[in-house]
Amino acid sequence: MLVPIGYFMVTASSTVTEVHKRGLNTMIEEPSYAMEGKYAMEGKHANGGPAKMHSDAGKDVPLSQNDGVALKDTGSDGQLQRRFDEIKEKKLKLQQSSSVKREKEEEFSDKEEQKRSRRKEDVQKEEDGRKEDKEAKHRRDSNRETNRRDHPKPIVKVEERIQALEKERAERLEKIMHGAPEKKQVMHKMHGHGQGMKVHGEKEDNIVHGQEGQKDEEPFDKRHEDDGENLPVKNRRKSMRKSDQQQNRAGDKAKSGTDLEGPKVVHFVWDGGRDFRFHDLLSVKSARKHLEPEAIVFHAVKAPDGKWWKEANDIPTFQFSQISLDDNNKNDDDQGIDERRPKSDSYLEAKVDILLREGGIMLDTDTFVLKPFDPLLRYDCVVSRGATGLNLGVLIAKRGAQFLKIWKKSMEQDGYKAPEAVVARHLDLVHVEDSSLYRPRWTDGWDPLSIYYNNVDLDSNYAIKLEYDKYNLEETPETITKLDTSFGHLARSVYLTSPNDVAKSQRSPISPNREAVVPNEVHFVWFDGASRGSKFEFRHFLSVKAAWDYVGAGKVFFHTDASFDGVWWDRVIERENVKIVPENASDSLDGVPVTIPDHQELATALGILQSRGGIYLNIDVIGLKSFEPLRHYGVTMGRSIHGLSNAVICSKPGSEFLKLWTESFRKFGEGKWDVFASEEPFRLANENPHLLRIEEYSLFRPELSHWSDLDALYTQNVSLENNFAVQLFYDKLGKQIDQYDILGMESTFGWMARKLFYRLNEPVLRGEEPLPHDHYVVPNIFHYVWFTCHDFRFHHLLSVKSMYLRAKADRIIIWTDCTPSGHNWDEAVRDIPVLEVRQRGQPSDIWGNVINNVPHRSDITRMEVLKEYGGVYVDWDVFAMKPFHPLRRFDFVMGCEIAGLNNGLILSKKDAPFLKVWWENYKHFDDNKWNFHSVMEPFRLAFKHPNLILMEFNTLSRPGWEDWWDMKAMWNEDHLFPWSHVYGVHFIYSYHGDEHNPEDIKHMRGTFGQMARWVYYGQVEFID
Repeated sequence: MLVPIGYFMVTASSTVTEVHKRGLNTMIEEPSYAMEGKYAMEGKHANGGPAKMHSDAGKDVPLSQNDGVALKDTGSDGQLQRRFDEIKEKKLKLQQSSSVKREKEEEFSDKEEQKRSRRKEDVQKEEDGRKEDKEAKHRRDSNRETNRRDHPKPIVKVEERIQALEKERAERLEKIMHGAPEKKQVMHKMHGHGQGMKVHGEKEDNIVHGQEGQKDEEPFDKRHEDDGENLPVKNRRKSMRKSDQQQNRAGDKAKSGTDLEGPKVVHFVWDGGRDFRFHDLLSVKSARKHLEPEAIVFHAVKAPDGKWWKEANDIPTFQFSQISLDDNNKNDDDQGIDERRPKSDSYLEAKVDILLREGGIMLDTDTFVLKPFDPLLRYDCVVSRGATGLNLGVLIAKRGAQFLKIWKKSMEQDGYKAPEAVVARHLDLVHVEDSSLYRPRWTDGWDPLSIYYNNVDLDSNYAIKLEYDKYNLEETPETITKLDTSFGHLARSVYLTSPNDVAKSQRSPISPNREAVVPNEVHFVWFDGASRGSKFEFRHFLSVKAAWDYVGAGKVFFHTDASFDGVWWDRVIERENVKIVPENASDSLDGVPVTIPDHQELATALGILQSRGGIYLNIDVIGLKSFEPLRHYGVTMGRSIHGLSNAVICSKPGSEFLKLWTESFRKFGEGKWDVFASEEPFRLANENPHLLRIEEYSLFRPELSHWSDLDALYTQNVSLENNFAVQLFYDKLGKQIDQYDILGMESTFGWMARKLFYRLNEPVLRGEEPLPHDHYVVPNIFHYVWFTCHDFRFHHLLSVKSMYLRAKADRIIIWTDCTPSGHNWDEAVRDIPVLEVRQRGQPSDIWGNVINNVPHRSDITRMEVLKEYGGVYVDWDVFAMKPFHPLRRFDFVMGCEIAGLNNGLILSKKDAPFLKVWWENYKHFDDNKWNFHSVMEPFRLAFKHPNLILMEFNTLSRPGWEDWWDMKAMWNEDHLFPWSHVYGVHFIYSYHGDEHNPEDIKHMRGTFGQMARWVYYGQVEFID
């Protein structure tokens, strides 16, 4: 039992007392009596009586409560005390030793902590150093960037630089215009014509008056020429500060928008490279109407001629000034050696020289003025932005403008013909107008012809660049009355005196007929030798397929003189509503020769539509929805970049518009085919709006903004929901695309092609693959379906023998409504003991959808059998080369073919999950769609449920895909496919058709001969 003794626990028994120290047990012998007297602690006796406290129990014994020892009870106070003292001494020594050890450990720990602290400090210092280096580098980069911004060098990409510096200049100008210019800021005062430009900070004798014989002072000091640094003007000039009051007065004057003092003069410089045309006259008239100049000076080496020039001379204030380019052309550095600069450079220098001498407004005859320039005349010099740089069609400058001097010097010394680099360095000398002198938005420069085909908002523009050289049609006073476009409105505004002139010339737009007047038939035209090549590809099939699927054509006519082959052409000609029309190319149009195949296709199409009407589609066009709404108009065409697109024409027979268009070919001939094919029909449409409906976007591109990016269909996702059709511009893609590529294409073309070919909207990517079971789940039972009575041929015998001899079938079941017969059948029954015949009727419908096509009834039956029994279904032209055991571990297996999955060989466990999904899909069965539900749909479903099906690429259908679909190659006796890896081959025997027998296959060359011998004789080599 346990007896408490002071800090000890003593176990008393008849033989031993066990004193328990936590973690220490010691056994000693002792007599079996209880402790009594002064040695006992007060408490319970070992025998259950009261225990007494030891006399020393109250002393401070330096032992912890956890300490304990076994004491030998001798009954003597001395011995116990000595023993106790010894224990105390040992304990003290132990404590001292522990204390020393603890001090050493603490000392060691302190040292380690100090080391860690030092290491941490070193790491922190290193990190701080890296941060400081990074910050220093950032400061250096920032300083370099600031230095580049304040001291710009000539740059190649000027547009971005101009934008940044123009913003800085605008802020500076705002301060100046409100009477608070920066100190040392160069300030320009606008003086009138004949006076000079005064620069604050310059001496009075540095004012440039432009007088004859007066020498201009250098615009910047000599240091700039020596060191080549592009310092700001305020740091380069020798300047004297003027009072703040003078600067404020100058700022107030600039703020007021004071016009040029003296006469306002408009200049034109004519290069004489062409006739003076009607649009040139319109430009001059627009300047006269809106700028109201005191003089319009037309500078040219030689005066133009023609009726429009004569009309220009009748304009009041119009003057002709003859100029000579000899001084501009000669290279002064070569001391008179006759080396000529480009003509365009000479005319540009002539413009700069004229403005330096006289000042004013310089316009190109390709520029149309829209309203007064008054707000721009407060600046010394004005240029404007264009689509790819600066637009030099409008230059505004005072006489002797400092910027023009610098630009002129730059031309002579550095060869800078365009002013971008000069402008970037001298933004305090020139104002850059962002877009109001070029286009409503300068980014629209990619569409230079928008004003000829659209009504563009020009309210914010002072002028607009016509880009008339890109517009091949010559307008006249008569034609502009019929143009419902921006150009038409502008031309009428300056040329016609009465608004009624416009109203008289306009006709009502075309109205739809109550009934459709365009036949519901689509025509494709393809001539050998055209630029697209001679191979009928997947994309061409998509175009034809869309004609019957989406456009809804009752008939599709393919007019061609070419011979095609391949799977995609075969897919076209197997359609009952497609008719191939042998057609020779038209070699003339309205009696004018046409020789280029691409041109002959359009010429032939126009003839077809004129004679019988219909919908012409270029083979590069995909229809997206029914053309029924368009068939109620006499003729419908879509807009294109330069006019109307001829890729889609919807026309009734005998169209008056097509007649006018065809007859106009006499004016152009084949040399101007692009004008005839696109721009001329647009002009005719504007003249005769009652004859043609124009679809602005829905027959070409969904938005004008996508016209410049013709490959957008392959790189972007553009909505086509409002389009009837879209032109592919397939050559922009630069590669061939097949039916597998479109599955993962995340672009507009991918969406269109998947929707059309697979009925898939979203891209499909292979996900989780099915896992094989550790046992066979597909029974080794082979199923055939034999409907209707017909001959049991030799290749049928080879097929069923291959399943028995090579695939090692346990059972072969033939499901039939007419048992086969004949000698080949007799041989099968004799040699194949596992062969069974089961009677089964043909299904007449599925999910309520009627089935009339016998092959489709076979498709349904094979699925029903596999659902009921499981096993391997095989067509009668499938040969097995070896057992299918590895594939029998998967729930469902099919082989791939060129377009979809091959349902001629299917492995399935009973009631497989994928089979259920496929069966449900037959709720939408359409008996008119050949192989859609049996081949295309399982392929689509496989990508939606990749974990439910194993797709074998080349082991269950073909031994290889080298020629993709030309099944005749399997019977090519000069070519051998490697086939040792395949389980089975689907020959599609209809591609061959010849009848064979056991004798002729003995020496038959080619892949089929080898396989036939292997099935029938068990050897591949020829048999003697």
